[in-house]
Amino acid sequence: MASKWINELRTDLGWTQTQMAAYLGIKRSLYSLVELGEREVSAKANIKLLELYQAAQTAMEAKAQDESPLSETEADERKALDAYIRLKILETEEALIRAKRQLEEAEKTRQKVLRAIRLQPILQEVIAKEPQPIQGLLKLQTMKMEKRLQKASLSRLLELRAAADALEAKLMSYKKGMAWGLS
Repeated sequence: MASKWINELRTDLGWTQTQMAAYLGIKRSLYSLVELGEREVSAKANIKLLELYQAAQTAMEAKAQDESPLSETEADERKALDAYIRLKILETEEALIRAKRQLEEAEKTRQKVLRAIRLQPILQEVIAKEPQPIQGLLKLQTMKMEKRLQKASLSRLLELRAAADALEAKLMSYKKGMAWGLS
């Protein structure tokens, strides 16, 4: 049964269902059904599974062939590499959190500005009725809203979302390196 080797692969790697689902680009709930044998994954996900299986097999074969204990230098190098990868994972997770916060803030600002723009006709009526000094203040507020809209433009949101996605991919690659015993 295909679901059995998928489950064994995941547990051999020490991954959770959530991690495996993220690697395959599917939802965890769908992945759970795949492990139960109730659903099939796409061809693209199958290719990823096979590549992962081959990489895991290669790593296990190399580990089995290398029965000699590590020299002190090799052990130190492995520890250093492990520490480096863990540091990169932490740095990337922190950068991802910051990127997601920026994205949320930009989206909130964009929503506020869009609401303000919808109120623009009413604001123009108010400006026309007010004395000259107040008109200047209201026009200044309008210009500030337009600048905020530019800052929170859709292209900026897309840039922030792309940066967050890139950080998530980078984080996954670091974690895969740890799982495959590269550390």
